[in-house]
Amino acid sequence: MVTSHFLALFLGMMISLMTVSPSIAAPVCHTIQNQTVCILTIKRSAKNYWEYSAAVSIDGKRGRKEPYNCRGRYKTLRDGSIEYFDNPSIGTLVCKTYKPRRVGVPATLSRDESQ
Repeated sequence: MVTSHFLALFLGMMISLMTVSPSIAAPVCHTIQNQTVCILTIKRSAKNYWEYSAAVSIDGKRGRKEPYNCRGRYKTLRDGSIEYFDNPSIGTLVCKTYKPRRVGVPATLSRDESQ
C-alpha cells in the first residue's frame, strides 16, 4: 500500500515537472554559417511583443542572455551598443517567431498558416 502511494506521488511529480518547467525541453538548434547555434532560453517581453531576451550557444559555447529587438532587427550588447543582424544570423533564428500584425487583418489571421 505504501509503495502504490509512493509510486502515484512520484508519477504525479514527474508529470507536473514535465508540463510546467520549460527548462526540461530540449534546446532549438540550427546550423548557421557552418556553426551550430542553439537557443537555450527565450522569453518574450510582456511590454513590447517584438522584443525577446534569449541565451544562445554557438558550437557548444554558452553565451549570456541578450535582448533582441525583432522590429528594428538588432540586439543590444552588454556595453549598450547595438549590433544589427540580417539573414542568416542568430537574430533571425531568435526572431523567426515574431510575425508583425498586418494592418486591417485580425491577429488570428496574420499568423503563418504553414505551421
